[in-house]
Amino acid sequence: MPTPTIRPQPEPLPTRASERNMAKIWRQADALTKGLVTPDGCTFRIIYPGRPNARAGPDFRDAVLASESGQLIVGDVELHLEASGWRGHGHHANPRYNGVVLEVVLTPRRRRAVTTHARVEAPVAVLAPVLPKAPPAGTAAPAWPDGLASLDDEALGGLLDEAGDLRFAARCRGFAIELRRGDPDQVLYASLMEALGYAVNRKPFRGLARRVPYDELSAFKEEPSATRLLAIQATLSTASGLLPWVRPAEDAVKLKTMIRLLPKRGFMPAEAWERFRVRPANHPAQRVMGAASLLDRFLVVGLAAGVAELVRGEDAKVMVEGLSVPPRIGPGRAGDMAVNVVLPFLHA
Repeated sequence: MPTPTIRPQPEPLPTRASERNMAKIWRQADALTKGLVTPDGCTFRIIYPGRPNARAGPDFRDAVLASESGQLIVGDVELHLEASGWRGHGHHANPRYNGVVLEVVLTPRRRRAVTTHARVEAPVAVLAPVLPKAPPAGTAAPAWPDGLASLDDEALGGLLDEAGDLRFAARCRGFAIELRRGDPDQVLYASLMEALGYAVNRKPFRGLARRVPYDELSAFKEEPSATRLLAIQATLSTASGLLPWVRPAEDAVKLKTMIRLLPKRGFMPAEAWERFRVRPANHPAQRVMGAASLLDRFLVVGLAAGVAELVRGEDAKVMVEGLSVPPRIGPGRAGDMAVNVVLPFLHA
C-alpha cells in the first residue's frame, strides 16, 4: 500500500489582532476563508501575502491579490490598526510606498483609499471581519486549504506568468513616473545602486546615489582611463564612509592616495550600513567598489545609452556579463539587476 502524503499544517492564526501580531496574521492571509472587503464593498482574495520586509518601506513586498473580477494585482501591502496610520506615519509623502496596492486595517473606517506619493490610490481593506473565531477547547486546528497546491503545472505556470507580467508592468510605471521628473542617467544609476544593496542595504545605497549624483561622477569622463576608475572608486568609497572596509589592502592604499587629490567631502556614518552577518561577497564596501567599475564601464557613452546597447543585442548572456564585475558583482546579482531594473527602465 502506498504511503499517504501528509500535508503540513499551518500554525493556527491568531484570533485577536494588535500591532504586534497583525503581521503574523497577514503571513497566513491566504489561509483566510473569506476575502478582504473594502469600505465600498469590493472584495480581494489573497493568493500570496508577499515577503515580510524587515527594512524601511511597506510591511510586505510583492503580494499577489485577486479582485472580484479575477484580475491579479501584484504589489506591496501596508498594515495599520487604523487607516489614519497612513498619513500619520508619513507614507503619503514617502516614495518608498509608491508600490503599495493595498492598505490593510484592523477595523472599518470611512476612508475608501489612501494616496501614494506618486498620486496613485490604493484601496483600504478591513481585516477584523475575516479573523477566525477562537475554536472551542480541544478542537483541532482547521486543515490547510488546498490553494495553489490544487493547481496543475500548466495552471500554476500560467498564474506565475501573469503575476510576473503584472510585476514588470508595475516596475515600468514606477520608472515612467521617475523619468518625468528626473534625468534618465540619474534615475537608472539610483535604481542600480539600490539593487546592489540586496535586502538589507537598499536604503543607504539609494542615499549614496543622492549624495554623489551621476552628474558629479560623469565629470570624470575626461580623465585618462588609467585614473578614471580610481577617481570614481575614491569618491564613492569616501562618501559612503566605507573606505576602512575596502579589501584588498592594496586597493585601499591606492584610494587614499587618490583621495588626497580630490576635494574634501562629507561622508555617511558607518552605522548607516548593515554589516553584521553580511557575506563577504555582499559587503557594502565590495558592492560600492563594484558599482564604481560598472559606472566607469559606461561613463563615456552615458549609463542609459550603455545599458541600452547591452540589451539591443537581445542576448541575455551578454547583458548579464555587461552588468557583472567579478567578484564584486556576480552573475546572479547582475541577472537580478537586468530583470528588475534595466529591462523595465528601458521599457519605460
